Amino acid sequence: MPNSRFLRILLLFSLCAPSAALAQRDNIERIDIVGNQVVVTETYLTRITEKVGDPYDRERALADFRALWATGFLNDLTLDVSDGERGKVLTFTVDERPRVQSLDFVGSEELSASSIIEKLTEEEADIPVDSFYDPAKVVKAEAVIRAMLLDKGRTDGTVSSRVEPLDVGGVKVVFDIKDEQKIRIRKVRFSGADHFDDWRLKWGMKKTRENHAFSAVMGGSTYTEEQYAADVELVREIYLNNGFVDVSFGPPETSYEDGTSRFLLWKKPRRWLELTIPVVEGKQYRVGKVEVEGAEVLPPEFIKSFFKLVPGEVYNESKITKGLEKLREIYGARGYIQFTGFPIKAPVEASDVVDVTINLNEDQQYFVNQIEFKGHTTTRDKVIRREMWLNEQDVMNMELLKMSIQRINQLGYFRPIEQPEIEPVEGEENKLNVTLRLSEQNRNQFTFGGGVSGLEGAFINLAFSTTNFMGRGETASFSVQTGSRTRNFQVAITDPYFMDKPITLGFDVFKRTLRLPQFTREDTGGSLIWGIPIKRFSRLFLNYNYSVINTSEPDPDLVLTPFDLFNNSTFLDPRFFGIEGNFVSSRVTPSFVHNTTDNPLFPFRGKRYTASMSVAGGPLGGTVNYLKPTFEGIWYVPVSRTTNFGFRAMVSWLRGTADSRVISGEIDEADGDIIFDVQQTGIPFFERFFLGGENQIRGYDIRTVGPRDPLGRFVGGNKMMIFNAEYYIPLAGPLRAVLFFDAGQAYAENTDWSFSMFKDLRTSTGAEMRFFVPVLNVPFRLIWAYNPHRDAFQPATAFRFGIGTTF
Repeated sequence: MPNSRFLRILLLFSLCAPSAALAQRDNIERIDIVGNQVVVTETYLTRITEKVGDPYDRERALADFRALWATGFLNDLTLDVSDGERGKVLTFTVDERPRVQSLDFVGSEELSASSIIEKLTEEEADIPVDSFYDPAKVVKAEAVIRAMLLDKGRTDGTVSSRVEPLDVGGVKVVFDIKDEQKIRIRKVRFSGADHFDDWRLKWGMKKTRENHAFSAVMGGSTYTEEQYAADVELVREIYLNNGFVDVSFGPPETSYEDGTSRFLLWKKPRRWLELTIPVVEGKQYRVGKVEVEGAEVLPPEFIKSFFKLVPGEVYNESKITKGLEKLREIYGARGYIQFTGFPIKAPVEASDVVDVTINLNEDQQYFVNQIEFKGHTTTRDKVIRREMWLNEQDVMNMELLKMSIQRINQLGYFRPIEQPEIEPVEGEENKLNVTLRLSEQNRNQFTFGGGVSGLEGAFINLAFSTTNFMGRGETASFSVQTGSRTRNFQVAITDPYFMDKPITLGFDVFKRTLRLPQFTREDTGGSLIWGIPIKRFSRLFLNYNYSVINTSEPDPDLVLTPFDLFNNSTFLDPRFFGIEGNFVSSRVTPSFVHNTTDNPLFPFRGKRYTASMSVAGGPLGGTVNYLKPTFEGIWYVPVSRTTNFGFRAMVSWLRGTADSRVISGEIDEADGDIIFDVQQTGIPFFERFFLGGENQIRGYDIRTVGPRDPLGRFVGGNKMMIFNAEYYIPLAGPLRAVLFFDAGQAYAENTDWSFSMFKDLRTSTGAEMRFFVPVLNVPFRLIWAYNPHRDAFQPATAFRFGIGTTF
């Protein structure tokens, strides 16, 4: 605040209040706010502590003056204290700042307005519309925009701002941005590098790369000082990992030249940079003595085992880095969360040997004082706390805390927790409070509508499902659906912590009808599920399913029936094959699931393994008898900060049991007698493997991949395998692009497994747009696929609509 303003206030006080004693005796007659046009008078009065009728107090008046100035609403403020008819009149004259009614970014082709606004918000430098104009915020926004230009290689770019008045009484803030010429790197050289070729060092740099046709793929080809500094450290790592502990780098030598782009067409003006990096390599050293200092919690010899430094070998600093990372985990699991360490390298004079001392600072052991959850309004506290493997008063185990956060993220009830808040307890030397800030997301789905699916055709449905029923962590679903191919009814409820114990218990009642091109199947029944944890991230389940299955007779033009298998010389009783009629399936399926994925809807890293064995019939009863082991592995691997790969491999096979029999016969050519044979196959047609569809091999119709006869009729397999690969690219908000490759096949009894990509497997590749609808809580998919290795009757390309995910 200018000193002149304080002098003016003090002068007014001295003129209007001849004595302090008199001022203290006078009461306040009136408080006036003068000059305000934007902010209503009541808003200012709420900031003033003095009220009409109170005794006038000079110090309180000054405090109110400062409170009004601190609002940030004003360009100037004066306070006049005068005598009224019955007391003191306080007049605050305000000169208000204008409100920002509009923002404009002009002059830049490199930066779009949306990208600038997004970056300003990220850096907490945004200027909200309808806020008061603040020059300090404008200066901060200019700095952020200037940094964006530098990141794009516009090192000569400039940013300025101006304020334009508007008719409505506000102002428009205009940012004038001049991109100037982008500086691209034409050549990178290393001066003094004898041990490595230039290409080896250039390959280690991420951003400071030469401009060529693949620049966009390789990570950019513009120059900034920040990127250069980071890349030089990467080159230093190459030297340190090869024994050059004394390597140093001089200031970069730069030369510029104006020219054009290197492409034959659409040549544009370019400013080129040739960059020379001076290197002083020094001597290549080998490992001498290795010592550990500062180790008190763990034995030095034990610690030394984490550093794979062998005396006489070339020194490699990456071994020290990896060893320290592992030690940080071990110390963190014991409560020494402030553990640090670094190597001290001491070259032995007149030799090529370097002695290494690992210096450790173990600090003290910490304990958990309190664990608190904030931000959840629906989910009950115990539902979150039961996923915590770190408890209050425990040793502060950072590994258990990380795994606990992973378990909470796996629930899918909240947006992913980035980092916990860990704060020391006041007055306690070694105790910490842990706070997890949660942001609940909708896990309830209520839908009434319709759609089209590659599997289900056109349909309408009414459904409600939740994975967090009434905030208690229970899974429940109720659905009714009818359509051109389907008619479904289902009620399912599962409690993952039955009676507050880590026991899964649930049931499912259903009636489903699915009309396929080959036949129609109707299932009516229910199932029970029970599960227990057997290890962290691992559970054992036992599922019992009882259902009555009604199937129609397969279309003889599409399906190869048992009659066709034996040509005209075979007689088969259809009652034993059961291609049409009612079946009773009584099945029990024990399964093992190990899941370390970090999110149920959009996994970014982790793996999920599933192994199960379905046993139908036999002592369980029913008319369907088989064994069905299934193994599935799913992996998610990060590629960059936002993109990742997903892989799935799955195999399964069927074996009919002794209680399932097919009676067949053939004519003896010698005497014409019929010879009967009992074959122990008995795998019903509807249980055999047929692949295809958006959940298996995307470019093919449902149940169209598998063994067929020479006429193209379906046989179905008793074994199958599937492989899927996906690359996920976030685009904007809930929209993601997915590049995929699928391969799979089903095999009949007389065919062995085959892994030939170009002989037996059917393949599909392409792209899909996956859009997650928060209200419905389900991904919608638009899929385009090309099928490079297919049968003659299958399409070369396909465009499909799907719901959910492939795996």
